[in-house]
Amino acid sequence: MPHEVSMLFARTTVVCSILALSGALAACDSGDGGTVVVVPICAQGETQACTCASGAAGAQACNASNNGWLPCVCAALPDGISLDVDVTPDVAPDAIADVAPDAGPDLPDAVADVVPDAVADVVPDAVADVVPDAVADVVPDAVADLDVTPDVAPSTLTVTLENADGQVATSISATHNVGASPCPQRLGTVVAVNSTASPAALTLSLADTAAVAFSPTASVNVAAGATIKINADFTCANTSDISTTLTVKFSNQAANADTAFPLALTVNEPTALACSNPSDQTVIGSDPNPADVASSEGQKCFLGGESGDAEFFECTKTALLEATDLSTGCAHCYAGNALCSKNNCLAECLGASAACQACRDAAGCTADFLACDGTAPGPCDLKTCDTPPAPDCAGKVARTYKNPGTCSASGGVASCSYAIASQTTCAGACDAGVCVAAANPYDYVFGPKASFVTAASIAPEGCCFDFDGDGKDDNGLNSLLGLLAQFLDADVDTLLQESIDAGELVVLFEHYGLQNATNQASMELRTVFGQHLSTVSTAKAGNGNFEASVESFHPSTGIPLSNVGGNISGGFLQIGPGSGAVHFGVSAFVSTGANGQGLTMSDGIAVGLMPIAVVAEGLNEMVKGCACLGLGGGPIAQVITTDPSKLKLGCTAAFNASTPSCTEAHGEDCQAVGDNKSLICPALGILPFDQDADGDGQKDSLSFGFYFSAVSANILGVY
Repeated sequence: MPHEVSMLFARTTVVCSILALSGALAACDSGDGGTVVVVPICAQGETQACTCASGAAGAQACNASNNGWLPCVCAALPDGISLDVDVTPDVAPDAIADVAPDAGPDLPDAVADVVPDAVADVVPDAVADVVPDAVADVVPDAVADLDVTPDVAPSTLTVTLENADGQVATSISATHNVGASPCPQRLGTVVAVNSTASPAALTLSLADTAAVAFSPTASVNVAAGATIKINADFTCANTSDISTTLTVKFSNQAANADTAFPLALTVNEPTALACSNPSDQTVIGSDPNPADVASSEGQKCFLGGESGDAEFFECTKTALLEATDLSTGCAHCYAGNALCSKNNCLAECLGASAACQACRDAAGCTADFLACDGTAPGPCDLKTCDTPPAPDCAGKVARTYKNPGTCSASGGVASCSYAIASQTTCAGACDAGVCVAAANPYDYVFGPKASFVTAASIAPEGCCFDFDGDGKDDNGLNSLLGLLAQFLDADVDTLLQESIDAGELVVLFEHYGLQNATNQASMELRTVFGQHLSTVSTAKAGNGNFEASVESFHPSTGIPLSNVGGNISGGFLQIGPGSGAVHFGVSAFVSTGANGQGLTMSDGIAVGLMPIAVVAEGLNEMVKGCACLGLGGGPIAQVITTDPSKLKLGCTAAFNASTPSCTEAHGEDCQAVGDNKSLICPALGILPFDQDADGDGQKDSLSFGFYFSAVSANILGVY
């Protein structure tokens, strides 16, 4: 604006000088009717240097009346600059001729006679360039139209959304074609502009958990005057459609630009018969065989650090396309089979091929691959829904379920659902789907046959019970601890035994209904946690007294939550595994213990299933006091439900965004979690939750196996 103002005054000076050239200003009205005598101040042909309004050097000549100088000759104004000010609207309404129409009959051709070529010679293009038509054209309106106020940038925060093509949008709506669209796939970009004088906090989040990642970050401080772009990408971690809201929070003390954008993604699976075309069939029958390539390259991808679902899938598919002439759709089928193997048969498929294939078959990987290939029926054609859930309780309502159930498929995975067959409201309490009389746990009386666990350790891989019927014993806990041992600087078996020796971990068995420690066809093992009423050394000698925790009891039935039936044959105890969520089972050699009543248990094995929610709860409890993680005691782990084939663990959004500051002073666990945050979060996603406890087709539990020994004990009551 200052430049335009200076040019305005330069042009105003030019206009007045041109009027003087016409003779209109040779004699001016003094205002009192008199005449002012004009004294010559220069001579014809005289010139002098001058300064243009822009500051540049110019030249000017004496005017025709010798009473002043012609305008300073300067360069023409750049195109695009227009002046919107009329400083003499009444003096020069139309043209030069109208300004002084009766200046004098003796000077009709003053300009032509006195200075016949003045304008042409001195300022050859001045009139034409500066005032091309008339004074009115140069300053057509009024001084009031001039805006001399400098433009000031507004002090605001702004957020805009660009779609994948870079066009401004109000929502994200995209389609991903599996096997054809890129992985990851750009969905859109959030553009945040900080025009204020202070930094502003910017955070992007999703209303629902989805396979969407933000890069370079989901949370950042935007400096004053800065602009940042954050991309939203579909990670291809699963094939579920996405319908959620992208929330953008952008604010500081000066302004707030919080907003939200709808985000929808439709995922189209490749059509069946993906590998049935003649070209793919030729490749499948040639060397290298695509199945071998997928297996070997998948192992390379995993061991090379591409362990996340999306990264592993894309790495394997790319290797297939480079090593073979498969079509993209067919390569997707082989890469999908490798991904299923990684998630369900990782240990088996790093070893013997026979064990790998057996595991693939059991996990449904082979059936899904054949369906993708077009040579097998759909998922529900291979699924039999004839195992309804056991009767259960919803508060005081006892429920049973119909058989058979209904099969449905999502993402190539079949699952069964079972309608409720009956619901009965219990007058007392409900226990395992059966109405029972309500009881007070504090009134429970323990029998004399009890045991106290004195030693325990995690059983090795390959022990101890085949929960899923695939011919192999399951112990996912061993694999889990193997992974966690990379991050936690502690030996779990040592920690477990130290807790027992310190009296912090007290596991008690009541041998309910036991009469004969050598042979008994039917009995029940009831398991509780408790506390010592005597010294630990006395307890380890088989003469300890204990109390059981009320938290080990059903609040309505008043009996221990864990109670599983079994028998003793030849001094060998065999209990369960039971039904329900835990499937707890125990086996051990037993004999009468030191106190003459309870049982000594040797070579003991305890098995069961640990629900994924319990694992998450344990991890969160472990770091609850770690203020250095910056979570205020909040959780680090959560259950992810987006994969229809299995539940997974993942880091919470708060932990992902946190910046831990843990040191040795905060404790080993806190420091280990803080130092290894970048490794723990991806590791949680591949933890081996290997069992489907409720039979819905989605793996939701971790199998476990323990070795233990126990001595006789006396349980006196409940605390």
